[in-house]
Amino acid sequence: MVLGVRTRKTATIEVARWRHDSDAVRQLITEYFAWIGAEADVDAAEAMDAAAELAGLDRYYAPPDGQFFVARKHGAVVGTAGIHRLTEPGVYELKRLYVRAAARGERLGERLVTAAMRASRDFGAHTMRLETAPWLMPAAQTLYRRLGFAEVPTYSLDADGVIGMQRSLLDLPLRA
Repeated sequence: MVLGVRTRKTATIEVARWRHDSDAVRQLITEYFAWIGAEADVDAAEAMDAAAELAGLDRYYAPPDGQFFVARKHGAVVGTAGIHRLTEPGVYELKRLYVRAAARGERLGERLVTAAMRASRDFGAHTMRLETAPWLMPAAQTLYRRLGFAEVPTYSLDADGVIGMQRSLLDLPLRA
């Protein structure tokens, strides 16, 4: 399903098609963990239990408890973002926002987050949360704030330098 969100360089934001996209999505999430590990000098894949997540992507991000989005450019997956329902009613979490370095600067991250917020709202969410490390991801931090996210206490990660953020989704219209 193409959501009709395009950049000036004809990239699209789409709901991941697991049979078609699973290898590319796993590759990008693996790159994401490797990037965090290199920047933070930790084994991010082990610390975040990447193996379990990668093995169950299609289940963890299955509607209505979740959904996964890809940014596609010239047929290749160049970015990802997922949503997953938290145990608190009406709250979804944004996860695995990542855009390959070669595709950055085209507002794909913003478009992925916007698609994630709209889908969460369509699933009945009133709030979106995320956890991030501002010292590690300053561009993402700027994006989240620009999109209306505000800092809140962390809710699942207990690590130095990690903050929680959330945003109300009630200003987003429900799609028919």
